[in-house]
Amino acid sequence: MLGLAITSQAARQRAWWPAGARFAADFINRRAMSNGVQLPLSAVLTLSRASVKRAKTSTGHWATFAANEPAITDLGMLIEPEATNLIINNTADSGAGIQLTGTTLTALPFGQSPGLDGFAKRVTQGGGASDSVVRSGLNVSGGTTYTWSQSVRYEAGAPWMRFVFSDNVAHGLHIWLNLATMTIGTTGTFGAAVLSGYSLTAEADGWYRVAMTGSVPNSAVGGLSGYVCGGNSITSRQAGQFHVWLQQMETGLAASSPIESSTSAATRAADSSSFDVGILTTLTLRRLDVADQYISTPPSPLSLTSSERATFVSTTGY
Repeated sequence: MLGLAITSQAARQRAWWPAGARFAADFINRRAMSNGVQLPLSAVLTLSRASVKRAKTSTGHWATFAANEPAITDLGMLIEPEATNLIINNTADSGAGIQLTGTTLTALPFGQSPGLDGFAKRVTQGGGASDSVVRSGLNVSGGTTYTWSQSVRYEAGAPWMRFVFSDNVAHGLHIWLNLATMTIGTTGTFGAAVLSGYSLTAEADGWYRVAMTGSVPNSAVGGLSGYVCGGNSITSRQAGQFHVWLQQMETGLAASSPIESSTSAATRAADSSSFDVGILTTLTLRRLDVADQYISTPPSPLSLTSSERATFVSTTGY
């Protein structure tokens, strides 16, 4: 006996959205549903952003998206407010705004960065008393909260690094990082600086992004430096090799997606998006980083313009 099961196209399409839903959007697979009809995500999504941006993939790489292109990866859609990278030439890590003392920089082969681009550099540091990579010419305001971030990867030599942000007077914040194990050691301040937070997040191919947030009391030409040191909490320099990619300094309490700069500070425009969701009683927004958010009697269209960065995975309305 031969039995045939016939499934309608509409039934097959409904498989990915919850029963009873009147609206659904799947950002990862770029599809949507409105009143039982499957649509491409572009049919219900409107997005504007006046600059390029980056968003992370599940492999830890940072993909690049053109202006007004939704930053959608296999993790979801990244929405962010405007942010400015105050550091000049973070892609070259040389030239204006940087001083190399007892170190040399060489370009890694193209594609060996978290962004699969040609911006990553190898730093070869000596063991002299002042050997380091120092960023200069960064004007900071006293009492303003800044977040500094930097992608790093270990290569050889002493594994501990000290990262410092100061007002070049007597106040600053610093953290120690073991590049071999990718663990944060001592964190703290000197003078009257304030350390508000720090983080270490995995990227691709052995890279990690280290970040610290805080403020210094004086408005001055601040200093950023990173160097291989003798161990946790030790400030003496040691010889070693490490890799760097896209150093960033921005105002605010957390690091945003990487922003390339060249001869001046660079700004990534805000994402502004909306969905034509119809008239719904309840809408569930599922985010990658927090629990579901519920909105009652949402407007149509629903605005996803965000004052904070968030990765949206899906949304379902009833």
